[in-house]
Amino acid sequence: MHVYSFKSDSLLLDTIRLNIYPEEETLRFRAQIRNNRNNPQFVFNSYLDGGLMNVETTEHIKLYDKKDVL
Repeated sequence: MHVYSFKSDSLLLDTIRLNIYPEEETLRFRAQIRNNRNNPQFVFNSYLDGGLMNVETTEHIKLYDKKDVL
């Protein structure tokens, strides 16, 4: 899934990406939400990696600011 622009009330997100893929007994996912330097509200880049299993989930989140600092 790839969304180039999303607006809800006053929040504007430039890019949303979501990939879901199976891996053995886990359903893995990788997501990215980002606002580029032309966004008038917030400039950031975030990544979410994780997996869904029968009894648990895993998540790993990285958030970068407008200077690309983690």
